[in-house]
Amino acid sequence: MEVGEVTFDGAYYFHGTRVMRSHAFLEEGILPLGAVLDRLWKDLYGLCSGAVTPSRWSALREESEGDAPSPMRGKHGAYLYRMKFVDGFHFGPYASLVRAHAMNPIDGEHDYVKSPEIVEDIARCLELDLQELFEARVRSCVVKFFHRDVDLHAVETRDVVRFGPASRTATRSQHRVRPRLSRCCARRWRPV
Repeated sequence: MEVGEVTFDGAYYFHGTRVMRSHAFLEEGILPLGAVLDRLWKDLYGLCSGAVTPSRWSALREESEGDAPSPMRGKHGAYLYRMKFVDGFHFGPYASLVRAHAMNPIDGEHDYVKSPEIVEDIARCLELDLQELFEARVRSCVVKFFHRDVDLHAVETRDVVRFGPASRTATRSQHRVRPRLSRCCARRWRPV
């Protein structure tokens, strides 16, 4: 039987990440980048608030996101950040059909359980040891959830699936992945 001839009622997916508040998934689901960006910057500031003033932190974000020439814009991390910030395709959220892939990605693929790409991009710009501070403070987890949509290409290639589309202006309730995410699934989060 060919894979294309098989139908699925849905599938379990695995979303790997690191978080400060692991129970946020129960309350909000897995949100796209555009819906969590403000909170992410606030949380990251909390990690390095002793090294930078609130006004300087705001200026760093504006330089990272703005079009005006600045030393920040020339940094590779700022380029990668803007790429994700501007293009809703990169907002995700993403998940894998194979738990082992979420836990231990193959060479050349990003390890989201170690650190989200967006955090690494911001940390590369700031020169504040932010990456180390982040990794010391957060917990790794893999969130298992059921979703009715099954991407045939992902089944054939065991690839990562993007649940979207999302826009930068997406509200918390738009484009979130929360189908059947329950306390039962939450207990299956596995710290690494």
